[in-house]
Amino acid sequence: MNAPFGRVLKGVREDEQAAQMLGKQTTLVKLQLFVIGGAIAGLAGAVYAHYVGSVVTGQFVPLVTFLVWMALLLGGAASNKGAIVGAFLLIAFRKSTRFLPEIEGHPSLIPSLRFVVIGLLLVLVVRYRPAGLLGNPNEIVTTRESDEP
Repeated sequence: MNAPFGRVLKGVREDEQAAQMLGKQTTLVKLQLFVIGGAIAGLAGAVYAHYVGSVVTGQFVPLVTFLVWMALLLGGAASNKGAIVGAFLLIAFRKSTRFLPEIEGHPSLIPSLRFVVIGLLLVLVVRYRPAGLLGNPNEIVTTRESDEP
């Protein structure tokens, strides 16, 4: 994020109007980022299809999207290391809870509680570390303050 393109991206993310006032073409920057993201997604899809052998739409359920989103928020959306750490922690938690013993008469209780705990963890991280676990703590995160004293 220290390269000129990274600084422009951060400027557009933080305040698009201010970046426009500084002479940056924010529409062009967003278009370039969309093209780069699409190219990476296309390449990832091709690698995935080659690895699996065939691609069926039933493989992609909304749960996958939510888990990726949670991993990004957990680790830090503006940090590559944070995304990796968030994904590692989320997968490690999900896989380690598979070994918990089942409660007699309630075989689906542990898998259900797994998502409750992940949701609570996400709420705590967003509340106390809005930039994520590895996000920059010095970065300003805008929040709404109440008008009450």
